[in-house]
Formats: sequence, C-alpha cells, structure tokens
Amino acid sequence: MDVYEVTVRQYAEFLQATGVNSPLDWQTMNQPVHQKRPVANVDWEDAAAYCKWAGKRLPTEAEWEKAARGTDGRLYPWGNDPPTPLPRELWENGVAQLWGIGVGGDVGRWQESLWHL
Repeated sequence: MDVYEVTVRQYAEFLQATGVNSPLDWQTMNQPVHQKRPVANVDWEDAAAYCKWAGKRLPTEAEWEKAARGTDGRLYPWGNDPPTPLPRELWENGVAQLWGIGVGGDVGRWQESLWHL
C-alpha cells in the first residue's frame, strides 16, 4: 500500500497514456495549482485500472482493514480514542487552511506539517 494518495499529476499521466475517460470535474481538478493534490471522483474500476497501469493493485478488504486499524484491532489508526477536532481558533485563524485540511491540500502536506508542530 502506498504511503500517499495518487496525485492529480500522476493520474493525468495515466489518462494520457491509456485514453481512459477522465473523472467528474477533471477540467477543474487538472489545473497547475492542483497537480500535487489527491485525485478525486475516481470509481473502483478506474482506480483498479490506474493500479494495473502503475504496476500495483488495490488492497483487498482485509489488507485495507489491517492498514487502517493495525494488527491489534483498534478502532482508529492511532488507537481507540476518537479523533480530537482542531480547536475553533485554528480554523478561524487559517492554520487549518495552511495545512490543507478540508481544502484539498497537497499530498503529504498534512503529514509533513505534523512534524513541524
């Protein structure tokens, strides 16, 4: 399983090489400013086709479950405690937008930002 999501740039390369129909809202998504963001609106068949083209495969349900929960059956990747919402002040002061939370940030940016806290 890859560490990061497939970017718009990577998916654009796939579309150009294969001629597969582009996903919904592709003209909006496939802009220079969005090239490092995760591709969206891709159905299972198109995701499987991308994986095959890239020499990969989609995870099985069991593999996805293990990756999401870990080997100890926890509810969330970090444990059993529910996620803690960001304080309202962070949203109001634009920190969440800076990290790309909820606004389609660049792939890996949220994870990289956590290391700088």
